[in-house]
Amino acid sequence: GADVMHFFCYPNDGGGQPRTATFPISRDMPQALHGIRVLLVEDDADARKVMQSFMEYQGADVVPAADAASALAVLATMKPHVIVTDINMPEHDGIWFVHQARELDHLDGVPTMAVTALELERATLEDAGFSAYFRKPIELDVLCTTVRALARRRKTSPEFGTESDVV
Repeated sequence: GADVMHFFCYPNDGGGQPRTATFPISRDMPQALHGIRVLLVEDDADARKVMQSFMEYQGADVVPAADAASALAVLATMKPHVIVTDINMPEHDGIWFVHQARELDHLDGVPTMAVTALELERATLEDAGFSAYFRKPIELDVLCTTVRALARRRKTSPEFGTESDVV
C-alpha cells in the first residue's frame, strides 16, 4: 500500500499562494534508510525540502546544503555514507563539487549520486566519479532505493558505522 506526503512550497519572492505538492510514499519501505547519513546538495529550496523530508521519513540522517561551497564546509566535519547532489547550481556545479570532495582523504570511497534536470552523457558523470545518475523529477522511492543500495555498497568498508565516520 501507499500513503501520501504533502509539502507546501512557497514562492521564492515571498508573494503569491503556496503550491501544494503531494507524493505517494510506500509503506513497504519504512525506515529503509535508518542509520544512513546523507549529504544532500541542492540549490532549489523546494526540491531540497522534498528530498530531505522523504529521506528523513525513511530514517536517514540528512544534512542539507544549498550550494557546493556550503557542502564542502559540511564535509570538513562530516563523513556521509552517500552524497546526493544536483549538477546545475550557481557558482560551482555538482561536477566541480564532487571533484573537490574527492580530494578529501576521509571521503575515499563515499558514493555520489547526481540528480539533475540537465541532459548529460552518462560517461561524463561516470568520469566525474558519480556512482548513480537520475534525471529530475526523480521518483522518491527510486531515490530511497538507490541511496540504500549505495550505502550498502559502502558498508563493506571497515569504518562504516563507527566513530571514524565523523572527522
